[in-house]
Amino acid sequence: METIRKFPNEYKFLNQHVASISFPHALSGSDGNADFFVRLQGGSSYSFTAFTPMEVVRLMHIKRQYYFVSPGIILVETISIETILVAVEHCLYLAQNDYILFEHFGVLQKEK
Repeated sequence: METIRKFPNEYKFLNQHVASISFPHALSGSDGNADFFVRLQGGSSYSFTAFTPMEVVRLMHIKRQYYFVSPGIILVETISIETILVAVEHCLYLAQNDYILFEHFGVLQKEK
């Protein structure tokens, strides 16, 4: 498991609100999806899955469905730490500036 606790300075909202982002599995640019967890500084933790658009289409074809529903989904061009950090930064920006709760983007994890 890889955990990031310090973010580059350009990530204003990550630095203000996030204690850590954890990846249970190593990321590969060839992957179509990746799970990760965001722990906010207040202690709440949220699960997400980053998907590439091609992976969503592939899964729809496999399941023979014309829709795709998944809680905590974030679409990114490629699976990488950088694209995921940018996406989470944008979620936090929206949560602060557009009055959309961060809880609308990820799946709240229950305390153990």
